[in-house]
Amino acid sequence: VLAYASHDSGRVRRAAVQSIGHLARIHGTIDEARVIPLLRFLLEDPDLAGVAEDALEDIQMFVRE
Repeated sequence: VLAYASHDSGRVRRAAVQSIGHLARIHGTIDEARVIPLLRFLLEDPDLAGVAEDALEDIQMFVRE
């Protein structure tokens, strides 16, 4: 999924970022060391900021320590 966050297609990038949030919600775990920096970086992208923020919120809400 992470590789698709830099895909040429905006739709693919958006789907990849949304998938990160869904994976966190469904599985209750995610590789935070890899995912969080990427999502924070994407907060600066006007096209992906909203979905990146949603994914970060999903991680905060659903990932168990």
